[in-house]
Amino acid sequence: MVSLPNRRSLGILVAAIVAGYIVGLAIIALVQSPAASLDTATSPVYLIAVTIGTVAFTQSFLKTRTAA
Repeated sequence: MVSLPNRRSLGILVAAIVAGYIVGLAIIALVQSPAASLDTATSPVYLIAVTIGTVAFTQSFLKTRTAA
């Protein structure tokens, strides 16, 4: 039987996705002009930026949790 993640890990995942979304928007704003960023949701640059932001946030959070 597969167990569901507890609330803390689910909260970490949601926070990581939100942080990745914000980082992705910031990178898009720096890389593209506002007129070209209308299609950000499907932009590969945006998807890569969100992935990098999510992974970086999650790793930094886990490092601080395991160090404490």
